[in-house]
Amino acid sequence: MKKLLIATHAHMASGIVSTIDLLTGCGSRLKWLDAYVDETDVVKELRDFISDVTEGDQGIIFTDLRGGSVNQQVMNLLQEASQNIIVVTGINLPVILEIALSDETIDKQKVQEIVEMARGELCCMDLKQTEEPMDEDSFFE
Repeated sequence: MKKLLIATHAHMASGIVSTIDLLTGCGSRLKWLDAYVDETDVVKELRDFISDVTEGDQGIIFTDLRGGSVNQQVMNLLQEASQNIIVVTGINLPVILEIALSDETIDKQKVQEIVEMARGELCCMDLKQTEEPMDEDSFFE
């Protein structure tokens, strides 16, 4: 079973899940942790997720900032754990969507491919160079 956790500072994680749910209706497949917004014990929540990933599961944790406090907590806890969990940091919506909606087995190589694909989607748009108006179908080309 694929188990996904988005763990970020503030409300970014729940915002991403909300967006994914709006676009796909599958937000309930994702767990999220909005760190440092209330009294929630971040380490306990991360430990609970990690311990819930069993040998036959695919565990992926998404964090917002490489080297940020949430990412550091995840990396420290994974050093203690024996589970095979992949960590993706510096996340964006295309990466999470691709992984969440994929029916394929998600291993480290597949995650690398998805990260590279998403990197190509990150660009600075120049409206002066756009000759044709964009419509909804333009996003799927």
